Amino acid sequence: MLRLISKTFRHSIWEVGFSGGKDSLALLHLITMFVEHSIKENKPLPKTIFVVYGDTLLDIPSLREPALEVLHSIEKYSQEELRGILRPKILTPLENQDYFSMMIEKSYPPPHHRFRWCVSRLKINPVMNFLSQFNGNLVMITGEREDESASRSRIMNNRICGKPGVLQRDRNGNIIVAPIKEWTKDDVFAFLASSKQPWNDQCYSYILDAYGTDELKAKCACGLSPNVRYGCWVCTVIKRDKALEFLSQKGDQEARTLLLAKEAIRRIGLLPQFRVKKHDGKYGKLNQQGVLAVIGVVAFVLANAEKGLSGYINNPLLRTKLKKWLEFYYSELHVTDSSLEHLLSIIPERNG
Repeated sequence: MLRLISKTFRHSIWEVGFSGGKDSLALLHLITMFVEHSIKENKPLPKTIFVVYGDTLLDIPSLREPALEVLHSIEKYSQEELRGILRPKILTPLENQDYFSMMIEKSYPPPHHRFRWCVSRLKINPVMNFLSQFNGNLVMITGEREDESASRSRIMNNRICGKPGVLQRDRNGNIIVAPIKEWTKDDVFAFLASSKQPWNDQCYSYILDAYGTDELKAKCACGLSPNVRYGCWVCTVIKRDKALEFLSQKGDQEARTLLLAKEAIRRIGLLPQFRVKKHDGKYGKLNQQGVLAVIGVVAFVLANAEKGLSGYINNPLLRTKLKKWLEFYYSELHVTDSSLEHLLSIIPERNG
């Protein structure tokens, strides 16, 4: 399929969605091998293939950190071996639209299934802002698979392609292709277990371990891994976070801390004393007590699971915000200066 697309759409920009999960890793592997072979055989290739990672800043650390490492390796490998064709692009929430700015500065309550404000702010807006510059001249390659769920299968058959090799355009005129559309979960595990990352020649053991399967089981296509999906550790839209629970059961203390913090955020949204009561009797935004409670959760995570906020710590603007929020929290609660200094010391001064 990739060869067919390359012949027909070699003058278009290609975009590969990458999340760092098993499906997107398998897709990125296939794309990388395709570029390698095309260069060796002098076959047509697009000038640029963007590998787009939507960094919400709050993805579960055990997946976010390896994903960023993969992108760094891809960038280096592409420059050295692939004519710079593969270009990683890390997209973060637009200014003041990150999760904790929305809750602390704009008093948004935690997202829930009827008010999923996080999806647009953390994922859709950054990607659409980036893609808008290409005016519909894109080939968008996705790692979506039919067997992920019945609803996903229906959506893919209606929106993407009915069978391998059949291409359709989205409403913006972009081509959408799903090369591993018909792969099963076991197909993905078996592929990763029998392959090495082309950009650094290392195995995929870390991702197999993250999903609860080992290399031998995956090679036999019988890895009975738990049905986990990795995303933001703060996600209050889902009722139960199987990923964090799974990592906690494996002895990951930071995952346990993040699970406790997420449930605290959920509770803040449910308790009336943390919300503004509107004229119609319904509850709206967080009140000051609710905002302080959210900052308290941030302080708890900084003290006990710092990696959960590394996206904020490593961003100069957001690192400054963290300090500002903590100063407000401790001044309002009249905590001693020594305690404040201890929390602020967790946010070191870093470059970039």
